[in-house]
Amino acid sequence: MHATPSPLGIHLLRSAVLYLLLGLLLGIAMAASHQFALRPVHTHVNLLGWATLALTGLVYCLFPHAAASRLAIWHARLHNLGLPLMLAGLAAYSLGYTRLEPLIAIGALLLSAGLLLFAAVVYLRLAPRQAACNAYDTPAVSGAKG
Repeated sequence: MHATPSPLGIHLLRSAVLYLLLGLLLGIAMAASHQFALRPVHTHVNLLGWATLALTGLVYCLFPHAAASRLAIWHARLHNLGLPLMLAGLAAYSLGYTRLEPLIAIGALLLSAGLLLFAAVVYLRLAPRQAACNAYDTPAVSGAKG
């Protein structure tokens, strides 16, 4: 029996897909123009946008009780606030607009705080038995007769 995925997990997965598409478009634009000044932005869009949001969203979908915590909600808020700020600052800086460099630090601090909260959710809201792979619960592995 599977638990219903959390709305927060679904929200993070949908956000991740938007970053996937943004990373794809940015990569195509850079390749077509042979201008790679935004390569650091492309990297951060894919790693902190697509990959990290998708993974955290999957965790919240698999463990809806963890997503119901205030820590999880603040994780998502800080991540989704910090990442666009950081990306905007990084894009501006990469294109020579150095006056916007503080946005990189502000966004990175918010994003990092959010990811620290995600780590707290994993360690505080998931018991070791809950986090174990369900593969060990199958009759073939547990020794139960089926």
